[in-house]
Parts: sequence; C-alpha cells; structure tokens
Amino acid sequence: MTETPPLDDIGLSLRLTAMETGLRHFQEIFDIRNQQTKETFTGLQERNERQDRDLKALETTLLAKIAEIHGLIWSAVKWASSFLVVTLFTIILKTLHLI
Repeated sequence: MTETPPLDDIGLSLRLTAMETGLRHFQEIFDIRNQQTKETFTGLQERNERQDRDLKALETTLLAKIAEIHGLIWSAVKWASSFLVVTLFTIILKTLHLI
C-alpha cells in the first residue's frame, strides 16, 4: 500500500487545477523563450547578411585597388626595362665609338 492517504474528489480536482495552472504557466514561459530565441536568430541572420554585404563591398574595393597596383607595377616594369635597354644600347654604341 502507499503511505499517502487517499484523496477525496475535492483534493484531486485542486491538484489537477494546480497542475494545469503550472503547465499553462510553463507553456507561457516556453512561448516567451521561443519568441526571444527567434528574435535572436533573426537578429543574427540580419547581422550576418549585413556583414556579408560589407565583406563583398570590401572585396570589390580591394580587388579594384589590387588591379590598380598591378597596372602601376606593370607600367613601372615596362619603363624600367625600356630605360635598361636604352642604357645598354647607349653603352654598346659608345663602346663601338658610334656615338
């Protein structure tokens, strides 16, 4: 046998009412937490999308700068090689006493 005394109908209905109230309160707390979690995830998704857009813009800007620097370096290499060729050609012509 159990050690608890048998419950009458009034005590049982009070316990069931208390349990239903507790479950309803738990459900409300769960709904509030669920809503807060959804809002947090929505905020994180928006932040990630904003960061992705900023990163894409930064990437575009960086690639444009790299292309510009590449063009400047290539131009400098062409000028330096032209200067080197002209200098060597001048040295050869002076060595041969043609200038």
